[in-house]
Amino acid sequence: MTTYNIKTIVFDLGGVYFTPGSFLAIEKIKEIYDIENEKLLREIFSDKPNSEGYLLRRGLITIDKFEEKLFSKLGISIKERKHTRYIWFGSYCIHYGIEELLETLKRNNYRLIIFSGNVRECIEYLEKKCGFLKYFDDTVFSFDYNMNKNDISLLDFFL
Repeated sequence: MTTYNIKTIVFDLGGVYFTPGSFLAIEKIKEIYDIENEKLLREIFSDKPNSEGYLLRRGLITIDKFEEKLFSKLGISIKERKHTRYIWFGSYCIHYGIEELLETLKRNNYRLIIFSGNVRECIEYLEKKCGFLKYFDDTVFSFDYNMNKNDISLLDFFL
Protein backbone atom coordinates (compact mmCIF):
# COMPACT_ATOMS: atom_id res chain seq x y z
CA MET A 1 0.00 0.00 0.00
CA THR A 2 1.33 3.41 -0.97
CA THR A 3 1.38 6.12 1.68
CA TYR A 4 1.31 9.78 0.69
CA ASN A 5 2.59 12.60 2.83
CA ILE A 6 0.26 15.40 1.68
CA LYS A 7 1.10 18.78 3.20
CA THR A 8 -0.51 21.24 0.79
CA ILE A 9 -3.99 21.28 -0.70
CA VAL A 10 -4.91 23.63 -3.54
CA PHE A 11 -8.46 24.90 -4.03
CA ASP A 12 -10.15 26.67 -6.90
CA LEU A 13 -12.84 29.23 -6.11
CA GLY A 14 -15.58 29.00 -8.75
CA GLY A 15 -17.08 25.52 -8.57
CA VAL A 16 -15.09 24.45 -5.50
CA TYR A 17 -15.21 26.99 -2.65
CA PHE A 18 -18.06 28.84 -4.34
CA THR A 19 -20.67 27.67 -6.78
CA PRO A 20 -19.81 28.33 -10.44
CA GLY A 21 -20.99 31.95 -10.37
CA SER A 22 -20.19 32.87 -13.96
CA PHE A 23 -22.53 30.19 -15.29
CA LEU A 24 -25.39 31.42 -13.12
CA ALA A 25 -24.61 35.05 -13.97
CA ILE A 26 -24.76 34.31 -17.69
CA GLU A 27 -28.23 32.82 -17.25
CA LYS A 28 -29.38 35.82 -15.19
CA ILE A 29 -27.93 38.38 -17.63
CA LYS A 30 -29.47 36.51 -20.55
CA GLU A 31 -32.89 36.66 -18.90
CA ILE A 32 -32.70 40.23 -17.55
CA TYR A 33 -31.59 41.72 -20.87
CA ASP A 34 -33.57 39.29 -23.04
CA ILE A 35 -30.44 38.22 -24.89
CA GLU A 36 -31.10 35.83 -27.72
CA ASN A 37 -27.47 35.21 -28.70
CA GLU A 38 -26.47 33.06 -25.73
CA LYS A 39 -23.44 31.74 -27.62
CA LEU A 40 -21.98 35.25 -27.94
CA LEU A 41 -22.66 35.95 -24.25
CA ARG A 42 -20.86 32.73 -23.25
CA GLU A 43 -17.93 33.56 -25.57
CA ILE A 44 -17.50 36.99 -23.96
CA PHE A 45 -17.36 35.46 -20.45
CA SER A 46 -15.24 32.45 -21.47
CA ASP A 47 -11.61 31.86 -20.61
CA LYS A 48 -10.72 30.93 -24.17
CA PRO A 49 -7.69 32.84 -25.52
CA ASN A 50 -8.45 36.37 -26.71
CA SER A 51 -12.00 36.43 -25.33
CA GLU A 52 -12.85 39.36 -23.08
CA GLY A 53 -13.21 37.01 -20.10
CA TYR A 54 -9.77 35.54 -20.73
CA LEU A 55 -8.15 38.98 -20.96
CA LEU A 56 -9.94 40.14 -17.79
CA ARG A 57 -8.97 37.05 -15.80
CA ARG A 58 -5.34 37.51 -16.82
CA GLY A 59 -5.45 41.16 -15.70
CA LEU A 60 -4.83 42.41 -19.23
CA ILE A 61 -8.00 44.53 -19.41
CA THR A 62 -9.96 46.27 -16.67
CA ILE A 63 -13.45 45.30 -15.54
CA ASP A 64 -14.68 48.57 -17.07
CA LYS A 65 -13.19 47.64 -20.45
CA PHE A 66 -14.71 44.16 -20.18
CA GLU A 67 -18.15 45.61 -19.49
CA GLU A 68 -17.79 48.16 -22.27
CA LYS A 69 -17.10 45.33 -24.74
CA LEU A 70 -19.88 43.20 -23.24
CA PHE A 71 -22.48 45.92 -23.61
CA SER A 72 -21.26 46.97 -27.03
CA LYS A 73 -21.31 43.45 -28.46
CA LEU A 74 -24.72 42.68 -26.96
CA GLY A 75 -26.28 46.08 -27.64
CA ILE A 76 -27.04 46.79 -23.96
CA SER A 77 -27.15 50.32 -22.52
CA ILE A 78 -23.95 51.17 -20.62
CA LYS A 79 -26.10 52.68 -17.82
CA GLU A 80 -26.48 49.18 -16.36
CA ARG A 81 -22.75 48.61 -15.89
CA LYS A 82 -22.60 48.47 -12.09
CA HIS A 83 -25.82 46.49 -11.84
CA THR A 84 -24.52 43.81 -14.19
CA ARG A 85 -21.24 43.57 -12.31
CA TYR A 86 -23.07 42.75 -9.09
CA ILE A 87 -25.32 40.26 -10.84
CA TRP A 88 -22.13 38.46 -11.83
CA PHE A 89 -20.26 38.73 -8.53
CA GLY A 90 -23.39 38.04 -6.47
CA SER A 91 -23.97 34.79 -8.33
CA TYR A 92 -21.21 33.06 -6.34
CA CYS A 93 -22.49 31.24 -3.24
CA ILE A 94 -20.38 29.36 -0.70
CA HIS A 95 -20.68 25.59 -1.14
CA TYR A 96 -22.30 23.90 1.82
CA GLY A 97 -19.72 22.42 4.19
CA ILE A 98 -16.61 23.89 2.53
CA GLU A 99 -15.78 26.20 5.44
CA GLU A 100 -16.04 23.33 7.92
CA LEU A 101 -13.75 21.26 5.70
CA LEU A 102 -11.19 24.07 5.51
CA GLU A 103 -11.27 24.58 9.28
CA THR A 104 -10.63 20.86 9.78
CA LEU A 105 -7.76 20.88 7.32
CA LYS A 106 -6.22 23.96 9.02
CA ARG A 107 -6.48 22.27 12.43
CA ASN A 108 -4.59 19.32 10.94
CA ASN A 109 -1.79 21.61 9.73
CA TYR A 110 -2.37 21.45 5.99
CA ARG A 111 -1.14 24.35 3.91
CA LEU A 112 -4.16 25.66 1.96
CA ILE A 113 -3.80 27.59 -1.27
CA ILE A 114 -6.26 29.24 -3.65
CA PHE A 115 -5.38 28.78 -7.31
CA SER A 116 -7.97 30.73 -9.27
CA GLY A 117 -8.63 32.40 -12.58
CA ASN A 118 -11.29 34.64 -11.10
CA VAL A 119 -11.46 38.42 -11.60
CA ARG A 120 -9.72 40.87 -9.21
CA GLU A 121 -12.89 42.88 -8.52
CA CYS A 122 -14.88 39.70 -7.90
CA ILE A 123 -12.28 38.46 -5.41
CA GLU A 124 -12.45 41.82 -3.60
CA TYR A 125 -16.26 41.73 -3.59
CA LEU A 126 -16.39 38.14 -2.28
CA GLU A 127 -13.75 38.79 0.37
CA LYS A 128 -15.70 41.78 1.66
CA LYS A 129 -18.96 39.80 1.59
CA CYS A 130 -17.71 36.42 2.90
CA GLY A 131 -14.21 36.85 4.36
CA PHE A 132 -13.04 33.62 2.73
CA LEU A 133 -9.31 34.48 2.48
CA LYS A 134 -8.80 33.81 6.19
CA TYR A 135 -8.82 30.08 5.46
CA PHE A 136 -5.87 30.18 3.07
CA ASP A 137 -2.14 30.43 3.59
CA ASP A 138 -1.39 31.59 0.04
CA THR A 139 -3.22 32.74 -3.05
CA VAL A 140 -2.36 32.41 -6.71
CA PHE A 141 -4.66 34.52 -8.88
CA SER A 142 -4.18 34.56 -12.62
CA PHE A 143 -4.51 38.35 -12.76
CA ASP A 144 -1.49 38.73 -10.47
CA TYR A 145 0.71 36.85 -12.93
CA ASN A 146 -0.96 37.86 -16.23
CA MET A 147 -1.40 34.17 -16.93
CA ASN A 148 -4.35 31.86 -17.34
CA LYS A 149 -4.73 29.33 -14.55
CA ASN A 150 -4.56 26.59 -17.20
CA ASP A 151 -1.01 27.67 -18.08
CA ILE A 152 1.15 24.94 -16.61
CA SER A 153 4.04 27.36 -15.97
CA LEU A 154 1.88 29.09 -13.34
CA LEU A 155 2.51 26.04 -11.17
CA ASP A 156 6.13 27.17 -10.86
CA PHE A 157 4.92 29.70 -8.27
CA PHE A 158 3.97 26.79 -5.97
CA LEU A 159 7.07 24.70 -6.32
